[in-house]
Amino acid sequence: MEIQILECRRFATHHPLSSKSRIVKDYEIDIELGEERFVVIDGVESPIRRGNVCVRKPGQTIYGIGTQNSILLTLDFSSRQSPVRYSRNIEGPLQPLFSGELLENLQGVIVPHAEHTFIPIYTELLDVAFTDAEAAKILVLELLYKLNAEVCRNQYQGLKPAKTACSLALGYLKSNLEKEITLEQLSQHVHLNKNYLVRLFKQAYGKSPIRMLIALRMELARDLLTSTDMPVGDIASACGYTSAAYFTAEYKKQFGLTPKAQRTAQRKNTFPVSPKKA
Repeated sequence: MEIQILECRRFATHHPLSSKSRIVKDYEIDIELGEERFVVIDGVESPIRRGNVCVRKPGQTIYGIGTQNSILLTLDFSSRQSPVRYSRNIEGPLQPLFSGELLENLQGVIVPHAEHTFIPIYTELLDVAFTDAEAAKILVLELLYKLNAEVCRNQYQGLKPAKTACSLALGYLKSNLEKEITLEQLSQHVHLNKNYLVRLFKQAYGKSPIRMLIALRMELARDLLTSTDMPVGDIASACGYTSAAYFTAEYKKQFGLTPKAQRTAQRKNTFPVSPKKA
């Protein structure tokens, strides 16, 4: 397996990154050393924080959000001649995708089980990347094998907790329909970053937590309207709305009828008209 290090250096910004995207031309396997920020790869936004590794492959579109503090590692597996001075921001041909198993399962942000899992490898690479080719190759291989081990660990341990987090979030929504619920509160309840929770929730249920909350409230409202004599204002409060007018507008948007019209229509269908006296 041929491995050439094109770039290995510290990189830090003091101001938020611009949202200008670029096309990845070589394999980029960076480690984050700073506070939480976000990376967007092919339109998918992911949080990244200290100790996380971000893998990007040739042909992908990438940009970052927030201030960056990273060790940049750019690799070539194609045995081609690299430029003397390398820069990711200079346009050039895309490196052919490598078909080996070591890179096949690596993609996006990889979160290790411990923050310092990969930092020592990157620290050593900074010292030997361009002074000891054999030592650098051994370190890169160690990095790739350990990244694959983390992916396997996350697939085994991470999928069930992620599903449980969505189930907990849905249960919290159902149990607190009458209360004001924010995305921040919900993410704190399940101990997940709110953007990550939204993405998991959409994958699990097809809609965001807030859209699910509105749908659940509207279903409860319809049940109360059609099965009880509660005043519309009380139903609005029971469904978490402090304004009856706003509740009415939301209900009409959802079902095409105002709450009062819904109740009237239901009663007409439920209670038969008394026959006229002979």
